[in-house]
Order: sequence, then C-alpha cells, then structure tokens
Amino acid sequence: MKKAILGLSLSAALLIPSSFAAASESTQLTEEQKALLEAKTEYVQSLPEQVNIQSGFSAYAGKRLTIKRGSFLAWSKDYIEWYYNGKKISSSNGSQDVGYVFPNIVKAKGITRYYKSSGLHKWRAKKTHSIGTVTPWGDVVLTSNTYTDRRWVNKKGKYGND
Repeated sequence: MKKAILGLSLSAALLIPSSFAAASESTQLTEEQKALLEAKTEYVQSLPEQVNIQSGFSAYAGKRLTIKRGSFLAWSKDYIEWYYNGKKISSSNGSQDVGYVFPNIVKAKGITRYYKSSGLHKWRAKKTHSIGTVTPWGDVVLTSNTYTDRRWVNKKGKYGND
C-alpha cells in the first residue's frame, strides 16, 4: 500500500509543472503564469450564408470570433457569432467554453450582449482563472484572477476591442 501511495505521489509531482508548484507555496502567480493567463489569441471563421425570408430573401454572411485565453493547462474560449449584410446585423449570439488540468481552476462567469443597435453589437465576457483544487465542500483557491474581454461586431463583418 505504501508503495502505491509513493508511486502516485511521484507521478503527481511529475505531472505538476514546477511553476505551479512554486506558486502554491507563495500564493502569488509567477511572471510566467501571468504571461500564460493574460496571453490571448483571436481568430475569425466564416459561417455559411443565411437567407432571411422576412426581409425579401436577402442573404446574410456570418462570422464566428473566437477569443482564447490561457494555455493547455488552463484555458477559456469566448465565441461570438453574428450574421450581417452590410446594412444591419440580423442576429448575434455568444457562448463560453473552459477547461483545466489540476491544480488549475477556470470558471466561466458569463458572456452578455450589453449594447445592441441595427449595425453594432457589443459583448462582454468574464472568466476566472485560479490555482487551487476542487473539493466536495467547495473550491480551495490559492490565487485567482478575473478577466473581462469586451468586443464589438458590426454590420460590415468587422470586429474590435471595446
């Protein structure tokens, strides 16, 4: 039994990067961890055209903006999809996706559209990246950062930071 416990402890020590182990001792994020969490990647994909019968068979092009934050150990993705035709935005929606590997915790705090006009929609996405552990009685968090990303999308298919 002692050999099994020792083997599991050694395996866990190999799986946890030293930078995360160092952070658990000092309860502060290292510069490397901060850089990983604050690093963002953005990319846009085209979506299939959508035909709106109500507006006289006008075709709407669609795009999906993806904002990825973090690394393969702790990551969050925000998605904003919108359909436009150069004159107006017919629809837009947002969603979030998160994932993490022990000892990290990532929580999606929601994505909301806080401004809407015919030609411009503004979105706000919140997420929390933490170092700690999940227990049946609640999360034990050593350090935590909450991030808010704001983006706008418009009727011409463009997007930007708000």
